[in-house]
Formats: sequence, structure tokens, C-alpha cells
Amino acid sequence: MDKQAQGLQRSKAETSGRVLSNRTVAAYATGLLALAVGLAWFLLAEFATGSEIDKARIDVVRTVGSIVLGAGGGVALLLAARRQQTAEQDLAHRRRVQQHAERVAADTQDLQQQIARDNVADATERRITELFDKAVDKLGADNAAVRFGGLYALERLAGHAINQQHAIAHVLCAYLRMPYSDPGEPPADDVDESQKVLFQRRREEREVRLAVQRVLAEHLRPEEQDGRISAGFWPAVTIDLTGATLLDFDWTGCRTVKPATFSRATFVGDAVFTGASFGDLVRFDLARFTGRSWWDSATFDSLTLFTGTTFTRDALFHDATFTGRAMFNEVKIEHAAWFHGTTFGEQAMFVQSSLTEDTFFNEATFADFVAFPRQSAVDLDGARILVNNSRNPRTRARLPVGWALEPLTHVPEDLDGGPWFVVRHTSGTVQIA
Repeated sequence: MDKQAQGLQRSKAETSGRVLSNRTVAAYATGLLALAVGLAWFLLAEFATGSEIDKARIDVVRTVGSIVLGAGGGVALLLAARRQQTAEQDLAHRRRVQQHAERVAADTQDLQQQIARDNVADATERRITELFDKAVDKLGADNAAVRFGGLYALERLAGHAINQQHAIAHVLCAYLRMPYSDPGEPPADDVDESQKVLFQRRREEREVRLAVQRVLAEHLRPEEQDGRISAGFWPAVTIDLTGATLLDFDWTGCRTVKPATFSRATFVGDAVFTGASFGDLVRFDLARFTGRSWWDSATFDSLTLFTGTTFTRDALFHDATFTGRAMFNEVKIEHAAWFHGTTFGEQAMFVQSSLTEDTFFNEATFADFVAFPRQSAVDLDGARILVNNSRNPRTRARLPVGWALEPLTHVPEDLDGGPWFVVRHTSGTVQIA
């Protein structure tokens, strides 16, 4: 406002310095009238005899008077022009004042709107934080019904506050990492009441954990039935289930674009990863699968670690794709495993792994270095290996005793580059192309 007042005063000062006041105009007019009367009296006194010389002089005076009158008209026009200029300057000044006032009003309005938006954002953030804290408190309650309420409150909050999805996923993973005890068989009727209460609590906890797993998996499935991206998809969350106990785990069609960690996790019951997609580092090192596991058509786009993993039941990797390195070193397959049609785009390492004779790699594709234990009962018949023009295929493959490489004479269309070799069961001698 101080700047506005200074601008007004400056404009008035400039205008007042160029405009004649009414008193000045009246003084000039009075002076001109007195001069005219004096001249008229002087002319009448000097040239009123009527002689020819006087007439000529009067004509001269008349001419001079006309000139004087013309000059007076010029002065009048000048004054009129000055008056018009003053009016235009006053109008321009008024416009500048109005524009300045409008700019000040607009700036004030913008500032008020920004303050209002900031207040709304702060209030929303405080409200989200309050809801988040309350939901987390409920998830940690003793009563199972309250824990269910906290779980679904967090899920709802994630739908309204996208920036909270990462934190909510962390909370759900942390819940699954908490210690867990299986309820076991229902107690007999004649046991102590405390045993019945303990069984009931463990059974309720099992249901809550299953619900947490379902909520987490549902929001990691990107596509709905019509092929569109699901509105409930959480695209940028990090999964950390290190050491978690996971029950009948169903990860079908889930997609993660950030690292996913299942290190030292225990999968109780069957685990299904059919069609799952891992876009970054994924770790299953030292995990234990107590039931069957399905990995068919799963894709692994980065480094994949199964180092030290134990499969106590069947593991099915049909048509899975490992774009990055696949590390199965020291893996233990205690039953059967199928890698039929599995593609390994980079190194595939099975060093010091325990593989049964029911581990099948038929028609698997190895586009980079592959290494198996020398003493292994795996079935590699029909597996294909790219040797990158190496004169010695053994530099690209370390196969168990009893298996050899032969040139692949009829290369399928789905295989690029070459030369390709196929693995055949022989006496163990490697045949060089």
C-alpha cells in the first residue's frame, strides 16, 4: 500500500507542474483587457483627425489588431489543447491507478487462494496421518475383529492417498514378518480352558494373516478382466517379506517393479506364483517351501536369487523366463522339479545344488553360461545352449557326467543367433562342432 500511495503522489506532482491554475488564467485575461482598452484610448486620441495619413495609420493599426486577435485565438487554442492534454493525462492516470489496484487485488486473491490451498493440504495431510496411525493401532490390537478393521482401513486409505501406498505395503509386510504359531489340531473337549482359548486365538490369527496376504496380492495385480490397468493397483511398492511365515501363498499374476525379498521366508502349504512378474531384484535365498510351488509362465527381469532355497515338494517352472541372472546355487530339491520350456537369458548357476533324478530341464533354453554339479541325476535331454561361436562348447556349459552337447541342426524360429547346441545323454564325452 505504501508503494501505491507513493505512485499516486508522484503522478499528481508531475501533472500539477504542467497545468495553469484558474487564478493565473484570470490574471492574464484581465491584463489583456486592460491592454486592449489602453490601446483603444491611445488610438482614438492620436488618430481621430480624419486625415489620409491618420487613415493609413488606422489601417496599419487595424491590421496589427487583427494579428493580435489572431495571436489571441492561437493562445485560446493552445489553452484548449492544454486543457485536452490535461484531461487525457488525468484519464491515463486514473487508468494506471485502476490497473495497479486490479493487480494488487489479483495478487492478494492469488495469495489468499494459495494460503487456502496450503491450509487444505495441511489439514488433509494431518487427517491422513491420523487415519494411518489409528489403522496401524487397530492392526496391532489383541482382538482379531479389530485387526480386520485396521487392515481394511489401511486398504481404503491406500485407495484415497496414493502417496501412502508404499508405507501401507511396508506395514502389511511387517505384519507378516511377525512371529507366527500354527494353531494345529483342535484341542479335545477335556483339555484345560486356556488351551482352547490359545487355539482360538491362533486360528483367528491365521485368518487375519491370510486376509493380509490377499489384500497385498490383490493390489499387486495390474490388470482387470478387460485388460485395463486396475485402479487399485499399487505400482511402486517394495515388498520385504524377509523371514515371514506365509500360508497357502497365492501370488498369481502379481507384478512388482521394485525389489521383492522373500529371503528366509517359510511357505506353509502350496505357493502359487503362476504368471507373476518381477521387474527388479527378487530374492528367495534360504527360503523354504513346505508344499508344492508353481512358477509356470512367471518372468524374472533382473537378478534372481534362489541360493540355498529348499523345495520339499514339487516345484514347477514350466515356461518361466529369467531375463537376468538366475542363481540356484546350493538349492535343495527334495522331490521333483520341472523346468520344461524355461528360458534363461543370462547365467544360470546350479553349483553345489542337490537335484534329484526327477529334476527335468527338457527343452529349456540357456542363452548364456550354465553350470551344474558334475555328479547330478538331472534330466537335461533336449535342453538347448547358445555357445556364442565358441570353438569349445564346454566353455559355455558345465554339464553333469553323462551329458554332452551336439550341434542343433534345425534351429527353431524362436531362437536367435547361434550356433546352438542341444544336450543329449551320452557316455559323457562332449562332441565339438
